[in-house]
Amino acid sequence: MAGHPPTRDRERSRLRILEAAERLFAERGYDRVTLAEIGAAAGLSRGAPGYLFGSKLELYQEVLGVLFDAREAVLREPWSALATARDDEVPERLRAAVRAYLEFLHGRPTFLAITEREALAGAPHIAGATRRSTSIEDALRTLSDRRGFRLSSALVVVLSVGMFPLVHRDTVLLPRGIDPADAEVLERHTVLVTDLVLAVIEGRAGI
Repeated sequence: MAGHPPTRDRERSRLRILEAAERLFAERGYDRVTLAEIGAAAGLSRGAPGYLFGSKLELYQEVLGVLFDAREAVLREPWSALATARDDEVPERLRAAVRAYLEFLHGRPTFLAITEREALAGAPHIAGATRRSTSIEDALRTLSDRRGFRLSSALVVVLSVGMFPLVHRDTVLLPRGIDPADAEVLERHTVLVTDLVLAVIEGRAGI
């Protein structure tokens, strides 16, 4: 029993560091954050992140793993349901899957901020992340094998059109009075992505 409190304290410290690191990496990017700053933001010693995670890169890749795990937990069920849908069920299940994806992006903005920073930097660190979230690709690949559409086209629609309103919320949409978090706008966004993917699936569009 005597060893339990330190174990719990260690786990609590890990979680606090991961939360602080996720927030700071999203705000500033990998290169502009130090382990000492993360420790301070977590309310711990400046050396705690290095002690518990090793290097900054190891901590960053663990943050990526946490984000991918969170994405997969949300998307696995609706996108798996799409993969097994009968042809007449595809529109309804696709819409539910797209909605789950968009709601995840809205609910976890740090995911988008960190992955977009990685993309703009040429993805220098993401290859070392030990976990992935593949529900969207897996479901669309299963449908592609059955329906014969181009997988890359469907993925481009889901990922690019899905992310764009949030990536450019401040630069494009809000200056025009459009808030992507508004319930009506989110519904229109869901319908747009769904209709575009259906056009790819049905052979009416493709790139």
